[in-house]
Amino acid sequence: MSITRGIGTKKKRSDPIDQDDENKLWETGQFGPNSSHSLLNTVFFYNCKLFGLRAMDEHRGLQCDQFVCGSDNTGTFIQFDGRTSKNIQGGLKHRKLEAKSIKHYSVSGEERSLYDIYKVYLEKINTDPTGPFYRRPLDGPGQRFSSQPVGVNKLSVLIKSCCSAAGLSGQFRNHSGKRTCATPLFQQGVDKQLIMSRTGHRSKSIQKALSSTSGTGQ
Repeated sequence: MSITRGIGTKKKRSDPIDQDDENKLWETGQFGPNSSHSLLNTVFFYNCKLFGLRAMDEHRGLQCDQFVCGSDNTGTFIQFDGRTSKNIQGGLKHRKLEAKSIKHYSVSGEERSLYDIYKVYLEKINTDPTGPFYRRPLDGPGQRFSSQPVGVNKLSVLIKSCCSAAGLSGQFRNHSGKRTCATPLFQQGVDKQLIMSRTGHRSKSIQKALSSTSGTGQ
């Protein structure tokens, strides 16, 4: 379990979601293909963890055609293609973030196959391939979605809500997804510059995000 739960700090910092917490989100049905709500939770979280999407600025503008489920000689994959680059103010020098293009390989048919999750989700919402990626989940049986996009207020608390429903203890917010992306990459020895290109962190903020990572379970 994470040991950075924000205890004793002046400013509450979002915790990364470690492997035990992630397992519990699946086990309690907050993640998975069982309902439209769990599908939405799953793709939102893994958009953060796999593709390093930031809390709101990138999520709100996502379109269906930025995601492709396909296969090649390596296996089945989910591909995310970012949009145009973004300039971040940084004193006298500006750092330009290039559009991302990332493939995540996932075995179709395996337990917790993210390929299958994304494929089902895209099939359910893809009435307009150029429309918004996050659609309002409808209550009731099956996996049904409105043609309307998920509202900003719901998107902004999505990770907090599903973590609370799963009974997790910690400071979990949407920014937890971004930290969950950075932490395992750092622990695997990935260069900080490459992590920053994935997550969009700046040099100072990546140090804060990766501090106290030695106790995480990812």
